[in-house]
Order: sequence, then C-alpha cells, then structure tokens
Amino acid sequence: MEANIIILAHPRSGSTSLRDVFDLHPRISISNEPFNPTRRTLGWGHDFLADLSASGTLNQVLSSISRRHNGAKHLLGQLTVEQDLEVLSFFKTKYFLVRRNQLRAVVSCLIAKQTSQWHRRGDSPIGDCQLAPIEPAIIDAFLLNQAEQIRRVQEHLRQTKTPCTVVYYEDLFAEDLLLSDRIEKVLQLIRPVIDGDLTGPFIRSISAKLDHDSNKVNSSRTYQLLPNLDEINRVFGSGEYGDPLE
Repeated sequence: MEANIIILAHPRSGSTSLRDVFDLHPRISISNEPFNPTRRTLGWGHDFLADLSASGTLNQVLSSISRRHNGAKHLLGQLTVEQDLEVLSFFKTKYFLVRRNQLRAVVSCLIAKQTSQWHRRGDSPIGDCQLAPIEPAIIDAFLLNQAEQIRRVQEHLRQTKTPCTVVYYEDLFAEDLLLSDRIEKVLQLIRPVIDGDLTGPFIRSISAKLDHDSNKVNSSRTYQLLPNLDEINRVFGSGEYGDPLE
C-alpha cells in the first residue's frame, strides 16, 4: 500500500478510465469518488460523505480512506473548492485531469444526466436513443462554473508550486489516437508509482480497458442525437470552449 495517489478531475475528463487502469495493478487500490453523494445508492462501498457530515473533519476522513486504499479519484464539485484543494494536498502523487474541449465535456455530462449512463461497464454505448434538447443557458452556466473550478486548482498549484502531473483527456482518449499510443501514455503515468512493476497480464488488461470499441460510452455520433445541435454549435461555435460539436 505504499502508493499515495490522487486523481483530481472535472466530470467527463476520462478520470474513471484512468482510475480503473491504475486499479488494475495488484499493488494499487484507488477509491472511486469517495465523496460522491450517490455512492451508497450505487453500491460503491463505504459512505465517506456520511463520515464527513458526522465528524466535520476532512483530514480524518481522508486518513480513513488512506487506510483502506492507497489512492482516490475525486471529482470537482462534490465538495467545496476549498475542500477539493485539501483533498489534492493530502495525497503525495497528484494527477489533475482536464479536457481541452470543455464544450464536449459539459455536453457529455448533461447527456449522461439525461440517460443515467455515465460509463460502459457492460452496457451498450449510447446509440439511437431519444435525447431532449439542452438549453444553451444551461450549458453556459456549467461551462462558467467548471472553468472557475479548474482555474482555482491551477492557481493553487501555481502559487504553492505543488508538483502535479496535468493530464489532458485528448492526449489519452482521443478517438483518433492509436490504442498502442494510449497504452504507452498510460504506462508513462503509472510507472513512477509502481517502480516499473509491469507484467504482461497487467499490460494486456490495460489494453482491454483502453479499447474504445468495448469501453467508450460516447462518440462523435452521440452529439448528433441532440435535436438542437445546430443551435448549440451556433451559440458556442467561437471555439472559446473548444471546437464545435460534430
């Protein structure tokens, strides 16, 4: 249990896939969103958010998490920004996942809220389901809130000069990225925390996890299912938050 890892991310940034890959290694156990308010309902194990409500001391709860696991994946917005930064500071090895195309991240998140389908894990990808229109005002509010959360983390890292590996979704999970390239990029992230302890079965399990055909819930085609896709692209097509949805 010598690893001490935090994967901090905003929603729809690939954090679940990265967490799952790390968790495949026999020497790593990453708690999945310990402060997710639906954790008990989802059957994800111990309710750490209830512990936080009872004790009021985040450091104590993080210590409890570290006794059960040697890392955690935490999403921005599940706690206050100040608490998010405390979670980030608690763990030694830090990864911060960000998606360059914030428009895709936010719209993907809002689609997941509609469909209740956040991950594959045995389910089929989102196909020809009927999606409701997403109001541009809702997208705009999400974009502004998420941009502020990311800015606060980046500012904290800069001011404190805290070592942290910033990982961009597009560098790991882009649809046009070869599987072999995705595997090598992930191995570059994981090697330092497991002292190069890489076996053939572990690498093969990574390959299966990073295979888009069997694990990716969304694709460019998903956005085509939005009835008001043209309106969204018209409102946000300047590129400020990423390229328009295809």
